[in-house]
Amino acid sequence: MNILKILNKIALTAHMLDTHHTSYSRADTTYMRNDKKMNGIISLVLINLLLIISCQKPDKEILNETISAIENIKTVRYNSKSEVRVKGKLLFSSTENLFFDFTNNDNTNGLKYHIQNKHFDVIFNGNETIKSDNEKKIILIDKNTNVHNHLTATLYSLKEILPKLINDDDILIIRNPDSLILNQKHYVFNFIIKKGYIDWMDLSVKKQIDVDEKFSLYDTQFSLIIDKSNFIPKIITTQNQPDGTVSNTLENIDFEYKPEKGIWKGLNLPLDYARHDKVEYYDSLMSNKLITFVGKKIDDWELPNLKDTNLINPSKLKGNVILLEFWFENCGWCVRAIPDLNDIYSKFSDKSFKMYGIEIIKENDRENLINYVTEKKMKYPSLYNGKSIATEYGINYAPAFLIIDKSGTIIYAKSSFNKDDIINLIEENI
Repeated sequence: MNILKILNKIALTAHMLDTHHTSYSRADTTYMRNDKKMNGIISLVLINLLLIISCQKPDKEILNETISAIENIKTVRYNSKSEVRVKGKLLFSSTENLFFDFTNNDNTNGLKYHIQNKHFDVIFNGNETIKSDNEKKIILIDKNTNVHNHLTATLYSLKEILPKLINDDDILIIRNPDSLILNQKHYVFNFIIKKGYIDWMDLSVKKQIDVDEKFSLYDTQFSLIIDKSNFIPKIITTQNQPDGTVSNTLENIDFEYKPEKGIWKGLNLPLDYARHDKVEYYDSLMSNKLITFVGKKIDDWELPNLKDTNLINPSKLKGNVILLEFWFENCGWCVRAIPDLNDIYSKFSDKSFKMYGIEIIKENDRENLINYVTEKKMKYPSLYNGKSIATEYGINYAPAFLIIDKSGTIIYAKSSFNKDDIINLIEENI
């Protein structure tokens, strides 16, 4: 029962007893002595309850101590058990081993990490990401990585996002009753983000003001269960769409773990895996097929426009130079290219020029994709359900680009973004 309700009940009982005492004290001195004894007991209970309340830590003090506890970590290794649920039903679960080193002085994040599961290893050494693929038996080295790509709901991302949550007056923080996990008491907090959500890619809180006003965001929840003994988070739960959740449970936390020698160069990865530069690897995969389309007429295909579902067929747009950008959600290089692509769209918008993005992963997910392109401020129109078209052109890495001249002939096909090359070719053919 809520402590305030208990106090109200006790206060009401004390008032009733006081009234009862007034009615009978003259007639029965024995009852009056018992009544005074009862009032004394009630007073002691009230004092003890008030002492309990006064000794409770304020919510923000607990959360600030949690931030301090995470910030004081130099190195940590732990297992993270992830569970994806929709309407309470478990759809997927996995376990990863994570190691963080926050003592790196080589970059502004002061961060190195190693994430391992049965499918891959990801190593970020402060300058580049080294990722193994156990199915393809390859190792890809990315020198232009987004450091947050693999860090959703980890101790690192929590260190960055928690101060923003507790210092935002628009976010409702609710403290729930303590939870007992493995005989250890834990604090439980819920955060209600009104018409907004946590963007784990750039570790920020996105709100309605950040997206186009014609698209409505819904309220989302984020919950945190914190070990009372050391203020280290135990369970991190994020909302995934209106009726889904993703929870991450931290287990076997080790602050003394020492990594293997050579880990930051990927020397612990299988020696029989072929090593490639990531960009060069995907360029070579795509160019073998993609480059063969240069000089050919664009095929007769059509895809729906995200804005109004009208079907767009590039082969029917002759008389225009057409730029097609193939992208997918949360593709780091795709997101980085958006401002420059917006510039290209604006530069040629009053000429014989058409430009479309084409999302190549999701199928029939229009509403979520509309919210995404709005959030990322993509000014040019995008088509969706483009997976089969990307497969036809051998595109499995993004962003990728096709330029089609006014006669409907493909004059440019490339899997990486070069703004100057694209602008020059459009100007030559417009």
